[in-house]
Amino acid sequence: MAQANTSAEIEETDTMSPVVAAVLSLIVPGLGHILGGQTNRGIGWIAATVIYYLLAFILTFFLVGLVLFLIAPILHIAAAADAYIQNNP
Repeated sequence: MAQANTSAEIEETDTMSPVVAAVLSLIVPGLGHILGGQTNRGIGWIAATVIYYLLAFILTFFLVGLVLFLIAPILHIAAAADAYIQNNP
């Protein structure tokens, strides 16, 4: 006879590992949030990243964008740290 899963067991399988969420958000900011169940927060990170890169690209013509591209990894690290914190039980 099959044993019924308790709600605690189901919740445990639905959560994402904080490390996996952080790595995914390090590559694509917001992806770890979305796959971890925080869709609105993930979409916000993705939108912020797209706006940031568009602004950096436009400002490259004025040489200011080069600085923005150099500090872009900070955005990815911040998204990864946030994904880790948000997915940590």
